[in-house]
Amino acid sequence: MLVAPFYGADPGGTRGGWPAPFVERIRRAEYPQYVWDTLPLGGGTESILRLDHLFPIGADPASYTLQPVRLSDEALALLDEWVAWLLTGSLPVDSVLAMIRTELAKL
Repeated sequence: MLVAPFYGADPGGTRGGWPAPFVERIRRAEYPQYVWDTLPLGGGTESILRLDHLFPIGADPASYTLQPVRLSDEALALLDEWVAWLLTGSLPVDSVLAMIRTELAKL
């Protein structure tokens, strides 16, 4: 199983150590290695997923704790596109992620 860490990026100040302008660029999906998200942890916690920190873990249940939240099939497909963008350096123009990036760039 592949996993990747989330790092806090709460609003205000330096956003948990991340400069606010940089977080805004991450929110617009400008970088293949960073994914901005609001985790379902209560309180609307802003976080940055570091895809460049992907690493494998074993199937031993002692290695991880399953949580009651899951990504939808559409969200998993989008994440697959994002990982492919990171690994290949290219993003098909007809992909959902490319469309999202185009719309976010207009903001």
